[in-house]
Amino acid sequence: MQPTLIQERTNQELQTLINEVCQAMDDSTHNVQSWAEHITNLLDCLEFHAMANDPNHPEQFERMLARLEEQIAARLRHRSR
Repeated sequence: MQPTLIQERTNQELQTLINEVCQAMDDSTHNVQSWAEHITNLLDCLEFHAMANDPNHPEQFERMLARLEEQIAARLRHRSR
């Protein structure tokens, strides 16, 4: 299998898992505001993995958080119109 196809398959599998996690969050509570705690837990878990795998931790993780912050801000601006 070519590397691009493997990457696409991996991304599809990851997206499937993400969808399953989102469904589980919704199943556990329909209180959307409470999802923030779960998302924070996800970020904590991702940082743990970043520490283990990224020789430039915390710099790269903090860059990712800054990018995420920008994307959230843009989404909020777009939705508020």
